Amino acid sequence: MMKSVAKKITGVLLRNHIADEQQEEIVTFGINSAMYKMLHLSVAVLIGILFGRVLDIIVFHLFYQKLRTYADGHHAKSNTVCFLCSCGIAVATLTFWSLCPDEYVI
Repeated sequence: MMKSVAKKITGVLLRNHIADEQQEEIVTFGINSAMYKMLHLSVAVLIGILFGRVLDIIVFHLFYQKLRTYADGHHAKSNTVCFLCSCGIAVATLTFWSLCPDEYVI
């Protein structure tokens, strides 16, 4: 679904001569990636709101994204599986932080 939206946005950019037809695939990939990053961050913030730890999850998410970029860990078979795994990691992290005594959490 996200890829079809990215393709439509790319089509608009091409029609308005904002993007070059030779770079259509790259532009579509970039838009798709940006949309998934925004979705990840939005859901992470929502999870943070549910746990009452918005600032904690934003800081965690910023470091987690950099770690994922450089660590080259698990690669999911689809963006949906990747998204669900990221949500699970956010929930697990906040659950752990919620269960830790306050003197152990910065």
